[in-house]
Amino acid sequence: MMNSPLDEGQLVSFEHMNRAQKRAFILRDQLKYDEEQHLDVFIDGIRNPEPPRYKRTSSGIQPSFEEVTIKHSTTRFDLGNVEFSDKSVRRVHLACVGDSYEMHESDAISPDEDDFNSVPLNYYIAQKIMPSFKKKYEAIHARVQRVNDMRRHVYEQASNRQPKTSSRFKEGESLAKLMSSDPVTESTQPESDSRKRPSDSIIRHPLNKKKRIGVENVSSAIKTDAVNRLPDHAKIDLFNAFVKSAFPDFDNLLMASWNVVSIFVNVGSEDLMLHNSIGDLHEVLLRFDEFFGKKTRGNGGGGPVSCQMPEHYAAHHGVPQRIELVGCYSVD
Repeated sequence: MMNSPLDEGQLVSFEHMNRAQKRAFILRDQLKYDEEQHLDVFIDGIRNPEPPRYKRTSSGIQPSFEEVTIKHSTTRFDLGNVEFSDKSVRRVHLACVGDSYEMHESDAISPDEDDFNSVPLNYYIAQKIMPSFKKKYEAIHARVQRVNDMRRHVYEQASNRQPKTSSRFKEGESLAKLMSSDPVTESTQPESDSRKRPSDSIIRHPLNKKKRIGVENVSSAIKTDAVNRLPDHAKIDLFNAFVKSAFPDFDNLLMASWNVVSIFVNVGSEDLMLHNSIGDLHEVLLRFDEFFGKKTRGNGGGGPVSCQMPEHYAAHHGVPQRIELVGCYSVD
């Protein structure tokens, strides 16, 4: 398996994250390294030194020429439990089979406090991990080719043979279920073209499940009080027109804010200051909804949940030992 063993000590610095955020961070961290010494761990037949010191002897060139290969276990990466857009949870392995990238599903891991992989990972995070798996696997494949080319060159000094071209990889059909799990994803702007014109509306992010955002969420009572002498429907229309005219980016401001909170809930950050700042933003948005919005509390939405930070960590950094986690509050 391409996964590296979980270092429990690594999690000490991320106590401010919830378990899903830690999961996402660890998976991204396992795929980001591409140094040659690290890549060699996933290759069978690597020697020290590399290439070997070939010598001509009475029995021929020694040692004999052998190509290195990718370890079979390297072709798979365990994502653990993944929650798809239809709320189903399955264990997912990313794999390279031949020249195709595939997704292999199996029964979900039963909830277990001692098994980090049992924490469901949002399908959106899984989609974002797939390119990292492809990049690392192809880096390992390229390293194998370079090592074999160096060995061949040293072994056959007089050879003018051209190195083999790298294989072309493609995405298999089964991977489409993960990468197209939510049609909303296709409507979002591609990461390679993230710039937008000032007049463009901010598109709802697939992780942003907030149903009522912007001027439409301002309660009818507040709108009615603005213009008492008009009929209620006219007051509401006037209020909407007034806000959109006075604050043309009001909806965009709230949509962008809820996008940030919704993404952070699933992704997290090892930076405590960023974590607390996003938490402040979330609280401001919730207070705004409480004052202006349609009251939806008490319908199973839940409330803020506190997280106990290590006593030594809180004392060292001068922060409360008990803090509220953004990721534990419903954003519906």
